[in-house]
Amino acid sequence: MNYYLLEELERYLRDPSKLNDLDKDFHRTMVVWDKADGHCEYCGKDLSATNEDYFRGSQIDHVISASKGGTEDLENLALACSYCNLSKGHYVPIGSTREERIANVKEHLLKLNTRNTERRLKSLEVFKEYRKRTIAGRP
Repeated sequence: MNYYLLEELERYLRDPSKLNDLDKDFHRTMVVWDKADGHCEYCGKDLSATNEDYFRGSQIDHVISASKGGTEDLENLALACSYCNLSKGHYVPIGSTREERIANVKEHLLKLNTRNTERRLKSLEVFKEYRKRTIAGRP
């Protein structure tokens, strides 16, 4: 754990009544981080193992986007790597529980990644065919 994180936790433990809005955001982030054990809740990537600064590669995601009516409630927040969070966008997951919604987002991201991979492979095939024709057409 880095020094800044320890310092913030110690300050909070000394006097929780002095929490300002920034501290409340920090506390909320720590609760979400702890709940996910430092792993992206969508792809499982270990976010603490890849960064010196634990929070650089992680983002707090609204399972149901704030723009779609999602709340700041801890049940609507998930720890995500930046790739999963950006890929998810404003997708609204289906499900009545947090676990069902997280599972639905995982399924959505898997389909999205599969579709993108298929597009890249198709583009590569088209490019290879173009190169063959271009090279064959030269004297």
